[in-house]
Amino acid sequence: MHSKEWPLIGFTLAAQFAVGMVVGLAVISDALADRVGAGPADDLGVAVLISALALLLSAGAVATFHLGNVRNVHLVLANWRSSWLSREVLMVGIFTAGVVVYTALFITDSAGSELRTVVGVATSVVGLTLVATIARLYMLRTVPVWNRSATPLAFFASTVLLGAIGLAVFVAFLDADRTGGIQAVLGALTLVALAVELVGFQLHRSRLPSEHGAAAVSGRVINETHANLVRARLAIVGTVVLILIATAIGWLPPRAGLTVAGLLVIASEMLGRYLFYVSYARSGL
Repeated sequence: MHSKEWPLIGFTLAAQFAVGMVVGLAVISDALADRVGAGPADDLGVAVLISALALLLSAGAVATFHLGNVRNVHLVLANWRSSWLSREVLMVGIFTAGVVVYTALFITDSAGSELRTVVGVATSVVGLTLVATIARLYMLRTVPVWNRSATPLAFFASTVLLGAIGLAVFVAFLDADRTGGIQAVLGALTLVALAVELVGFQLHRSRLPSEHGAAAVSGRVINETHANLVRARLAIVGTVVLILIATAIGWLPPRAGLTVAGLLVIASEMLGRYLFYVSYARSGL
């Protein structure tokens, strides 16, 4: 993998993590306020949104390493009408602005207000559009391993997965008796996203050996050269599933169980994204 692609692992995962948590917060904020009261729910919302902003700022900082120079950003934005890279950068900026406004409303506005709901929904739509833009950027005809439905599936499943487990960790630090139902929903969503991502990845890599040219090369890279990383990722996912089940049935305390599961999910996603980039092989088209 080229050294300039390393920052892209951090950029894409940080952006998806931020989107997942913001979308999730917009969905559960009112239910959370009903369970624990407006004050604690708003405090958690602010903490989640500040974390999302930190992730976005980190993603932007990391992206400059790929661009080579922060002064190149305006050159990238100039081509937004025809370039998916330009659109990606533009959507990051719009989404970040939306998160700033959403954060301000969590601080100044009341739970359940129409304005906060509208801003939350609008920011979520922009965030999901950002994820779609990132996925579309990689669907290149000259890179067969990326130019298929597995790419957007992986990016959206990763967004849901990171957002669900991230929010679950935050919620676990509130009143467990009142938020148990929300934790259960977030845990179940994490398991579903893990399953979708894992099945998609397994189907994707199982089809590559039967193909030809660049796709076959990518298949050998994933299934042979980096077979140990694939096995490591599968082992991590299996461990996450066991921890989530143990937490759900009360064998592990929610804060500890969900925090460890969250860290392992991040490790799994880093491995998955590394395999995505390292599988790059260009066809002769």
